[in-house]
Amino acid sequence: MSTSTYRAAVVRTPEGPDSIEIIDVPLAEPGPGQVRVAVAAAPVNPTDLGVVGGFFHTMGMIDQAEHTGLGWDFAGTVDAVGPGVDLPEGTRVAGIVVGFDRDFGTFAERLIVDAADLAAVPDGLGLDAASTVPLSGLSAAQIVDLLGDVPAEGARLLVAGAAGAIGANVVSLARERNWRVTGLARAADEAFVRGLGADFTTEAAPGWDAVVDTSSQQEWGIAPVRDGGVFVGVRPNIVPEPERGITVRTLMVQSDGARLGELLALAASGRLATRVHAVMPLSQAADAYKATAKGGLRGRYILKP
Repeated sequence: MSTSTYRAAVVRTPEGPDSIEIIDVPLAEPGPGQVRVAVAAAPVNPTDLGVVGGFFHTMGMIDQAEHTGLGWDFAGTVDAVGPGVDLPEGTRVAGIVVGFDRDFGTFAERLIVDAADLAAVPDGLGLDAASTVPLSGLSAAQIVDLLGDVPAEGARLLVAGAAGAIGANVVSLARERNWRVTGLARAADEAFVRGLGADFTTEAAPGWDAVVDTSSQQEWGIAPVRDGGVFVGVRPNIVPEPERGITVRTLMVQSDGARLGELLALAASGRLATRVHAVMPLSQAADAYKATAKGGLRGRYILKP
């Protein structure tokens, strides 16, 4: 990288992973309340596949004139700070950039973000591992919030996709809120799910007090939820119609620096899973996307700018 530009992965015409380009972007200074981060690690998430494939463009959720930025969460070190920010350069941090309609993302050598959206990475937690926490961790924490208080008359929670990044975190965080959790996943994932402290099943039988479906196609829906129970999904475009007195809620993940700090501490202590499948250079972003698209991963591909 020269002193005046940095490299970033973008798409101009979203036609799948091969449409990803690495471009040079002018280096900007952080404004008031902002921080510039030298990105060390940024994971490829399933959501990213919909961006490069044009799904969110066709839904009208992305309308960028030049190009669309890629990547949601990251870890790195503070490179520069704007006025009003008391954060030493070199501080290890992690964070998330939310929303789809933007010309910048975390798959880049540099990133400017609001300081309030960052959290310091604890000693003992590597930046590769830390980068997997913001999106999946905040998503899981906010899903558990959407579940509400554990009902006195029933605390049986089914988590579909319990072996995935978000699902596994929901299992861990819901157990801390006193839900009696059962994880739904493939038979091959039984040992991992039980290792999180949950019961295990491969079938979504009816009668659960609450169901969280983290699967990409929301394949289970509200059928397994008892009358008057709660369903929480992760796809705003696939929301089941409420019936039988069931409360239906949908995750729209929000940035939260303070909450992220708590989640990173849990990860550092081993109470929240951080799984890295492989680390690849930014120049191989297309390959990481293709591998992620095949599905079945039990860890993230991490891009290193």
